Amino acid sequence: MNKKIKLILKKDYNNLGKKNHIIQVNRGYGLNYLLPNGICEIITKKQVKHLNMLQKIQDKKIEKNKSFSLLSLKKLKLIKKIFINKKVGENYNLFGKINDKDIIKKVNFYSNSKIEKRQININDSKKAGILSAEIKLPYCENINFNIYIYPVNI
Repeated sequence: MNKKIKLILKKDYNNLGKKNHIIQVNRGYGLNYLLPNGICEIITKKQVKHLNMLQKIQDKKIEKNKSFSLLSLKKLKLIKKIFINKKVGENYNLFGKINDKDIIKKVNFYSNSKIEKRQININDSKKAGILSAEIKLPYCENINFNIYIYPVNI
């Protein structure tokens, strides 16, 4: 008879699922391979209760992040363009380039919302002019705006 048993994954496993998920596998596979190699544990009522509690905490975190993203979205939608002054050489080529720090500084100044470097996507340009940039917010739509690079020579 080929009975299945329920187990909890201790770590991510390609074919079975992610950590802390409850899986149902054949008895021989679970007892002879998964348990001895430390991939799974046998499920108990306390563990199910603990997993439910962890899931509720995770849901609260996601809800908090969603509300924070919506507030940031409202503030960032007010930004239509950003002005940055950079030194230029011949043919309006920039010395250096526009980096994420410059944009983060300006966005924080204009909107008082904190964004991270990994949320910004910039089209690289070596010339003064207009660039387009995008801020990716989790659980929300992306925000597009223009960056105006003005030449400054000293």
